[in-house]
Amino acid sequence: MADPTSKIEDDVAQALGLAALGIVLAVAFGLWCAIRHPRTTLTLVAVTAAYITLGAGGLVTVCLGLGVVAVLWRWGHRASFDWFVLGPWRRACVYGWRWRKAMTMADLGDSYRPDPAWGQPLPARYVPKLRRVRSDYWCDRVSVRLLAGQHPGMFEDHSDHLAHTFGAQACRVQWTKPGRVVLTFQRRDALAEVVPALPIPKAPDLRDLPVGVLEDGRPWTVPLSGSHLLVGGSTGAGKGSVIWSLIRAAAPCVHDGTVQFWCVDPKGGMELSAGEALFTRFSYDDPADMADLFDAAADLLRSRATR
Repeated sequence: MADPTSKIEDDVAQALGLAALGIVLAVAFGLWCAIRHPRTTLTLVAVTAAYITLGAGGLVTVCLGLGVVAVLWRWGHRASFDWFVLGPWRRACVYGWRWRKAMTMADLGDSYRPDPAWGQPLPARYVPKLRRVRSDYWCDRVSVRLLAGQHPGMFEDHSDHLAHTFGAQACRVQWTKPGRVVLTFQRRDALAEVVPALPIPKAPDLRDLPVGVLEDGRPWTVPLSGSHLLVGGSTGAGKGSVIWSLIRAAAPCVHDGTVQFWCVDPKGGMELSAGEALFTRFSYDDPADMADLFDAAADLLRSRATR
């Protein structure tokens, strides 16, 4: 006959073993979360340490001080503030808590029933992985890891759904590498108002001339050296603004002799005559003279190609 005492001891030992295993798993999961989300971990550790060391009043004082530092930081160097603070904040408060719902309702998530032999007989719900969020005053750039079997076109088909879901004016999809896309959510339009003329660079880089601003607030640069450029558009589209921005940005190179402008204005000089002093050759009223200028440009092109 079995000893009841030994059976109780076995049950207690088994319960203690399960409890120890649970503690180990909980600690391992906590460490994994801490490594996975270092900013959140450091914030919680700092808040707890401040509360233990300074008390509730000291914690409130520290928080107010950090708020003042954040305001000064944003005012003094907005780019670094957006990189380190705004992006993670918007990831947590705007995208993170409703990401799964948004992906599911936009038909970008799916259920998958694994092999029952794996120990998971019920279907599991999968959605694309939200990774990094980079934010500035104009837009959010959200990096996403696709599910197996997905492609960027599926996100392009649902870009309007995503823009409305996350309160953006528009959503653009950019393919970066296999299995990854970047969703650019435009919150404000940098072109809603007239963009003033950009400062003239003292030492222009002809491979990267600044001529304007993109709709997401980033500089619009054009490579002038080593390339050909065609500007086209309907009447009033702003072709003249592009041409004059290029001339203006390259003006210091005209002054030091590294750039020459050969210009033809068939409209009798109405478009380009204001910059005649910058042009090495300028033809606007004589069709024969215009043709000669084109011939000279073609001869120069052939001589350079031969050389």
